[in-house]
Amino acid sequence: RAMEFSHSQWINAPLEQVWAVTLDVDRLPDLSPTTVVEVQRLDGAPLEVGHQVRIKQPRQPARVWTVLEVVAPRRFVWATSAGPWMMVAIHDLLEDDGRTLNTLVLDLSGPGSGLIGTLAGRSIHRALVNENAGFKRVCENAART
Repeated sequence: RAMEFSHSQWINAPLEQVWAVTLDVDRLPDLSPTTVVEVQRLDGAPLEVGHQVRIKQPRQPARVWTVLEVVAPRRFVWATSAGPWMMVAIHDLLEDDGRTLNTLVLDLSGPGSGLIGTLAGRSIHRALVNENAGFKRVCENAART
């Protein structure tokens, strides 16, 4: 049984600015140091379908994430495997009156993913909240300058 976790956050910044930060994966350790400690692009910029990025998260082995979808400036999807499980991370953006709704989703699938999701659900949700808070902080600070 697959598990889905999500968090949405309004950001007082234009869509294009939030999109630029979304695709700037090199900044992930600055956006969310509690969830990402190291990023290494394995392909060039800009991120395109098929490109891969190695990401190191605390207390986990480094994993290679592969870009599955880029629909500028609204949707970015990438995925990685963790043993028998597949993790798909989705970034959806929606603009309304100069501000942007940033929705982060993590889909966990594979054998036993329901149990893993139940056990790790609180940590996964906290990671999404922290990452979205980082997007808000970085984008709103840039919008003010």
